[in-house]
Amino acid sequence: MAGPSKIRASRRYAAFPKRIFGLYCSQHRAFNMQHIIQYYQKRVGARATKERLLNVLMSLEKQVSKAEAEGIQEWLESKDPTPASLRFILDDVKDGKVKVKAEVKVEIKREPSLELRSPSPPPPRTKECCVCAEDLPESSFPEQKITSTCNHEATTCRDCVSATIATQIPELAWDQLHCPECPETLPYDVVKTWASAESFELYDKKSLLAAFQTMPNFTMCLAPGCGSGQIHEGGDAEPIMTCRTCNYKTCFSHKMPWHEGQTCAEYDTMRRERMEQEAASETFIYQNAKICPNPNCGHGIIKHGGCDHMTCRQCNYQFCYAWDDWGAKDGSVR
Repeated sequence: MAGPSKIRASRRYAAFPKRIFGLYCSQHRAFNMQHIIQYYQKRVGARATKERLLNVLMSLEKQVSKAEAEGIQEWLESKDPTPASLRFILDDVKDGKVKVKAEVKVEIKREPSLELRSPSPPPPRTKECCVCAEDLPESSFPEQKITSTCNHEATTCRDCVSATIATQIPELAWDQLHCPECPETLPYDVVKTWASAESFELYDKKSLLAAFQTMPNFTMCLAPGCGSGQIHEGGDAEPIMTCRTCNYKTCFSHKMPWHEGQTCAEYDTMRRERMEQEAASETFIYQNAKICPNPNCGHGIIKHGGCDHMTCRQCNYQFCYAWDDWGAKDGSVR
């Protein structure tokens, strides 16, 4: 009886032939199909689904020569198929350098009694990656759980584990990275195992900066996109901190971009005066203004003379300034 994965695969690829270029549909990997399609300069989107890639591959199999099809199958079945090796094989086919090989095959077919056939190896066992949804050989998956605290087997392929970690590193705190399949956090050694060299360098820098932030006089650079930090030995006595990475100036005392043209004392005075002015304005409005009676507005209005018929400039609501409504309580208009 067929297993659940085989049943899913048969349903998924029911519209395709059993084999394309010698491989079952479930054995084809997206990036290998992309390399073949790109070699023949066929247009297909970078995010094309596997079914879309298989459709293009199926059309190519009908268009290419027998020698090219054999070359593609040979490349797909090799241990390390690379774009360079694909070009080498197909360029040789087009140049006619494999003609002798084809003739030898014909001679062997004339003498079937001399042909030594070895049994075809069984296709490798596969399972579906929960991230990219590709059916991949079991060797493409981690041999153990991603973290020691995960309570599930690893169903994310190696490439997707690395890609997920690379996505999380710039967006999350260094100690908040988690397993692609569950909320378990990734310890330092696990990140080092799976992250690329470039991603791990950023992760290591973030963890180091987090440790430095507990130290006295450590200040982060506030330049957009910098993300660096340093210990400012001058402290409040020398408040300008110049980043050693990007030369951006930060005020150590106020923890803000340096207030160019003002000392810290002058900046404090200016900020205090501004706050006093804002407080005085709020007090004046509270004591002298009437709030627009429109429940959806709340704009403050001050009457400078004239009749009591008011129109709010914010929402155009009309009301009587004396009664907060249009018309007096006795029904007469004021």
